[in-house]
Amino acid sequence: MKVFPSIRIEGGLLGPDILDQLLAGELPGQLPTDFGLDARRSVTDEIAAAFADVRALWGVFKHRLERLPESDLGTSLTRDAWVIPFLGFLGYELRYNPRAYEVDGLTFAISHRAGEAEDAPPVHIVGARQELGRLAPTGRPRLAPHSLLQEFLNRTERLWGLVTNGFTLRLLRDSTYVRRQAYVEFDLAAILDGQHFEDFLALYRLLHRTRLPRTAADAHECLLERYFQHSLEQGGRVRDRLRDGVEECIRGLANGFLSHPASSDLRRRVTPGYTDADRIEPQELYRQLLRLVYRFLFLLVSEDRGLISPIRSTASTMASHACADWWTSAALTTTTMTSGTACVSSGRCSPTRSSPRSSKSPP
Repeated sequence: MKVFPSIRIEGGLLGPDILDQLLAGELPGQLPTDFGLDARRSVTDEIAAAFADVRALWGVFKHRLERLPESDLGTSLTRDAWVIPFLGFLGYELRYNPRAYEVDGLTFAISHRAGEAEDAPPVHIVGARQELGRLAPTGRPRLAPHSLLQEFLNRTERLWGLVTNGFTLRLLRDSTYVRRQAYVEFDLAAILDGQHFEDFLALYRLLHRTRLPRTAADAHECLLERYFQHSLEQGGRVRDRLRDGVEECIRGLANGFLSHPASSDLRRRVTPGYTDADRIEPQELYRQLLRLVYRFLFLLVSEDRGLISPIRSTASTMASHACADWWTSAALTTTTMTSGTACVSSGRCSPTRSSPRSSKSPP
């Protein structure tokens, strides 16, 4: 699984593999015509051209933002000089909402919508100096930008929406979660300043206007909803396989520990006829093994998602590569498989180790 340093999927809104599948063209809607392009036009070339234009626009916006007084949230500048033209490169034609929506006796001051229709997907744009998770200093609107859009989606037939302050862009969906937020977040500043083209590729392929519904009527048929349902189905299959894998792993660990020559004390303590105070009940052994398996799973998922030793600078990049080469579970798996193959072919095992990336010794 690739690491996308500027993208975060929170609350399981989409599956962790969704971005890889998008870039590999394994999901529907990835042909040039699906983006409204000529069939002979390369989608990647179109995205590369948009990336260059967006970066130039971003540079101008940042310079203009620096000249604003610190007390100015930069709302008009963020909307007019940056977000609206930026989303234009993704096929959006935003419409300003002159009045707040009224739903169930509550008002929702959503700034824009993604089309002429009144029930087009909501796009809420606030100033660059307004955090998405906090109320504006004025106390209006009554909710933080993220919460305002989420509650609006939950109370209406709109299914998907976007909220941004120009630096961070989030994709939200109607959600039944009360305590946990679910969204896909794009760090626009990191993507553009760090020139993370693959992250921009994923952003373009996931958030292009053609991915969202035209109106509330076709919300359950849009590409985003298909990706969402695909993630749910994929998650169900993974959980089923995970259950079988955990059971097999516990059995393998138990048999391995009990049969090892150095485990005579363990075998004695689990024997049914053993009655001393340090006896290990079968259920206790099972709990200990289950805890060990889930620690393995936690480590594997953390490494797979790039949460351990993130790449943020040249020095940390070198450290990350060294870690990946020598000290991760993936490196251990590669070594075990390589050593196992050598043992089978030669009849004897060598304690030496070879790195999947380098023949040098570990640091």
